[in-house]
Amino acid sequence: MIALIILVSLFIASRVIIFVFPPHFSDVMYSYYHYARIWTEGYPAYLVHLFEYPPANIILFYLPWILDRASILGYPDFYRFFVFLADVIIFIVSFKVLKKLKLKKGIIFIALLYYILALTKAKDFVYDSMDLVFISGFFLSLALLKLKKQTPKIRFFSWFFFWLSTAFKYITAPLFIPYLLLMRKGRDLKKEILISFMAFVAVWGLPLIIFRSSLSVTFVYHLKRGFQVESMPANVIRLVNRWTQSDSFVEVYKNYDIIGPVTAKLQPYLSIIFPLTMLAFFIYSLKKSLDLSKPTGKSFDEYKEKLKLGLIYLFLFMATGKVFSTPFHLWLPPLLTIYPFKSVKQQLKVLFVSFFMIAISMTPIPNLTYQGFELHNAIGLMRPICLLYMLIKIKKT
Repeated sequence: MIALIILVSLFIASRVIIFVFPPHFSDVMYSYYHYARIWTEGYPAYLVHLFEYPPANIILFYLPWILDRASILGYPDFYRFFVFLADVIIFIVSFKVLKKLKLKKGIIFIALLYYILALTKAKDFVYDSMDLVFISGFFLSLALLKLKKQTPKIRFFSWFFFWLSTAFKYITAPLFIPYLLLMRKGRDLKKEILISFMAFVAVWGLPLIIFRSSLSVTFVYHLKRGFQVESMPANVIRLVNRWTQSDSFVEVYKNYDIIGPVTAKLQPYLSIIFPLTMLAFFIYSLKKSLDLSKPTGKSFDEYKEKLKLGLIYLFLFMATGKVFSTPFHLWLPPLLTIYPFKSVKQQLKVLFVSFFMIAISMTPIPNLTYQGFELHNAIGLMRPICLLYMLIKIKKT
């Protein structure tokens, strides 16, 4: 009880700090408010202007605008409050999941403390981006597998939150196939497909009716993007640029991409790393799902296997993708918090590296140079190393 009081007190105090000391610059006013304003002026998303996000973000971005018009509070206050609600839900549900897992008290305490501290360190991005809202959907889809008896109703809501996460970011959508294949054992696969389809329609039915093929604008947007400043490919090019001094960063669609002769030369080679990595993951995940779900195979924990596959996928996505934004770090704390580590030692090996990665990536540090080598470049190259290290450790559990 004392440990819980300490954790709750730390959570409240840390979140007050995040609210009282907002960042000087955030996407809330730079992007989200801008989108809400132009929608009000009669320029609908996808149909008239380029919109990079899936349709659930329309509600997330527009609702604070409506409330802003009807009260004395501003758009950022309402937006940050909505993300705060997602944060509170994650914290409460994490505690319930950890208790349900029947883990050692030390593991539970460390997990919740990690979540509190990790997001406190990331305070400039927690409530000023949409990434915590996105991952909260994926988080809840997994948490329901452990918290509730797996009735058709609970299965529906688990799939509902899974599809809801894809309506904020398409990133989690490819996990559908390996997740579904895990259901071959001990459950009617046809029934599971039907439940998943009903959940998909509940989330995506209306957006597909309203926007139809216009939703493809999002994919066009991302295909046009180059190597974003924080991505692994961009940092490899920055390292080469230490000698060539030929490439630079330019703003493209409110993000910074690297361009120049070195980029043009290395792009064909660096661009293939991500699709090859994703292909390797899907071969691995499909084989894993098929092996686990064999009728004659050993029983397995659906919750743990789905969570493990999800983490491995996100590690690879973050480590090798051409697009990487600082708020992407927020995807990992909710999922790592509820991972069923067997020992404190095993847990700390992963959580410490995760916190270290967040700390070096989300601390405002001057871009110091030593013999032409940039500190920011070194941090950018350390990030995929941290991600791959955590991948290896999680895979072994």
